[in-house]
Amino acid sequence: DGTVRRNFNGQQKSRMINTGLFFLSDISFGKLNLLIGGRYDQFDVDSRDDALTLLGIPFDGRGTLSDDDDATSYNFSLSYSSDFGLRPYITVAESSSLSTNQVGGINPGAVANMSFVQKSEITEGGFKYSGMDGAFYAAVAYYDQEKSYRDAQTQALVAVFGDGIEAELRWVLSDAFSLSATLTLSLIHISEPT
Repeated sequence: DGTVRRNFNGQQKSRMINTGLFFLSDISFGKLNLLIGGRYDQFDVDSRDDALTLLGIPFDGRGTLSDDDDATSYNFSLSYSSDFGLRPYITVAESSSLSTNQVGGINPGAVANMSFVQKSEITEGGFKYSGMDGAFYAAVAYYDQEKSYRDAQTQALVAVFGDGIEAELRWVLSDAFSLSATLTLSLIHISEPT
């Protein structure tokens, strides 16, 4: 119709329905403790881009894109409680979640190429110590993680690989004075966006 409009290069509208089923079990065998969790998710998404050029021409003429996907998540954590307060543990987990844009919606391009569900994996091991009737706490852990995320500006999927060490110390010396310290050392590699 010849009317000059505001130039939106992105005006996305999306709808997401997420249904799931989960379980969590905390099992103890003497001083051994096993925490097991699992989840099944069904994702149903619709998305469209209503952005128009200055002359009212759609940037994306595909209309509403719809798809669905299912995913599983799990976690296993095994720990041992010693008599003197030391608790070594190991955790292995994999998680799946929706890949959202800056405002929590689903990008139409992610629906078109079935990349709207992201996975992450982590393996962590270490120990925790509690002593002095709970006044002293220390923890050290090593982790190895792989995950992906959707870049907020470009909407590209980015893979992140990282490992590192985390440590924490808390010591309550009196009712009025306590000390705390943390340490994090991370080595991270980010892949080229896809």
